[in-house]
Amino acid sequence: MIVNYNFDIEESKDGYKVLKINKDNKKVYIGSKYRMKECIDKLISEDKEIHEESIIIIFGIGTGQYIKNIYCKFKNVKIIIFEPNIRIRDYVNQSVDEYGFLKERNVYLLNGENEGEIYDELSKIIGEFDISKILYRWILNYDKVYKEEILKFSNVIRKFINDIAISRNTSMIFSNRWFDTLMCNLKYIIQSTPINLLKNKFIDVPAIIVSAGPSLSKNISELSNIKDNMMILSGGRTLRTLMEINVKPSLIGVVDPGEVSYDLVKGYIENTDVPLLYYEGTNEIIVERHRGDKLCFSQNDTVSNIFGMKLKNLSLGGSIAHTLTAAASYFGCNPIIFIGQDLAYTGEKYHADIAINQFKDVKDNTIMENGGSLYVEDIYGGKVRTSEVLENFRRDLEKIIENNKDITFVNATEGGAKIKGTVQMTLKDAIKKYKIQNSIRCFKGDNELDVSKIKQSAVEILEKIIEADEKIIDESKRALRIIKDLEIYIVTKQKSKVDRCLKQLDNIDEVIKEKYENLDVLRSIIYPTIYAILSSNKPKNDKEIIERNKYLYESILNVSKEVLEPIKKTKVDIEKMEKYDD
Repeated sequence: MIVNYNFDIEESKDGYKVLKINKDNKKVYIGSKYRMKECIDKLISEDKEIHEESIIIIFGIGTGQYIKNIYCKFKNVKIIIFEPNIRIRDYVNQSVDEYGFLKERNVYLLNGENEGEIYDELSKIIGEFDISKILYRWILNYDKVYKEEILKFSNVIRKFINDIAISRNTSMIFSNRWFDTLMCNLKYIIQSTPINLLKNKFIDVPAIIVSAGPSLSKNISELSNIKDNMMILSGGRTLRTLMEINVKPSLIGVVDPGEVSYDLVKGYIENTDVPLLYYEGTNEIIVERHRGDKLCFSQNDTVSNIFGMKLKNLSLGGSIAHTLTAAASYFGCNPIIFIGQDLAYTGEKYHADIAINQFKDVKDNTIMENGGSLYVEDIYGGKVRTSEVLENFRRDLEKIIENNKDITFVNATEGGAKIKGTVQMTLKDAIKKYKIQNSIRCFKGDNELDVSKIKQSAVEILEKIIEADEKIIDESKRALRIIKDLEIYIVTKQKSKVDRCLKQLDNIDEVIKEKYENLDVLRSIIYPTIYAILSSNKPKNDKEIIERNKYLYESILNVSKEVLEPIKKTKVDIEKMEKYDD
């Protein structure tokens, strides 16, 4: 991503500074030696997409004139610059006066030198509500001079935007679902073992993560050779597959809220006492019908408050394999061995035939001819077809591996994409090399907490949530009445009354904001409203201001009314459990 080309700065015929790069013994001007001002003016005047709220990611800094002119024209834009030439970076850092615009609060010069560092920097600057405001540009002919570098940088930008979009879309799709699962699962969560109690409980115990990739069929039978001397961690999709060959996993993990996640385990989850790893967003039917011990992690502050501790969040990627890998590393397991982790369409299949949905036809497991043309390096050095989603999964898994350098990760998958940071080995050899002599006692009697106190804590917190929600309902109704008056006062130009209404709305905002701090249970369900407001452009006139405020308060009112009865029901259900237990 970073190059080390010599350069000179000259003056163009029209009095502008122009950069001359020395690349491969050839001198290349960035812009025009004769009409640099014309080049820059034309570039800016023809760009009709930039507006005051844009976030502009720019490849290259050049002499700075292009960026300086943009900033002069659009004072409120956010500008993020990546310069691939280390010599130019050094020059910029030493020439503070020439690049004075870099001192502005909304102008950023990236310091990263590789894809990971740049991605992390972007994550700190650009939020999830900014995605629709992003514009990507490059300085003049930088794309011709730095062909390889701009390709790599563009891939980082594409991945970054894609990741935000996936996260946003997931939050949009499951906004109501996550609230429903939280309400249904809470009575089970308070009786579960928090994952925090299991930190480093299984130091140096080998763990096998069983995934449902197309190659699973090739070596799953080897698991029959394990006799309680290695951990086996399975997702829901592979539970049936394991049970049908009489292999009992140490732990089942399920995180998906959708109905299909229950279809995958139906008839099996009801008949196993294998512990379940889950969180508040897991499909509630699975949690209800599972008969064994339960281990929970959480993304929700309300759940953490109930337990009186910050529960560990194991959601480090988009699949259950990421969660199980995070769990194994948290337990202290070493090594961690992957099977069925193809992260690709090996043999032009989605999953192993032995692990498809039991209610689907096996022919649906074959990739269609138009299944995409993205190929990556496989474990044998060839190419294998994959998808953007699976590529994201691979990168997220590699990030977990990168962050756990003290753990040996073994890829025993017999096919699929190459996973950076893993040792390639057959499962047979991995079992022979890493199995331990002692039997492993997994997840028994690990909950030392007073469950009755946790239940009481849940009831008290739910009472406060109900009280806060009822207050928000009252304040939202009052705000909507004030907005009606405000519309009239604006039309009739009664400034003092307009000011009074605006002050009243400000006070209501403070009350609602304060109450919402106690309502993390509503975080998911209110997300679409918050996203719609924060990702849109600022209102331009009084009418737009009123419409936005009306939409906000109506949305808050509707959501708050919608959730009130389910929260009350959950509280009653937990109270009944307490009486029953007593």
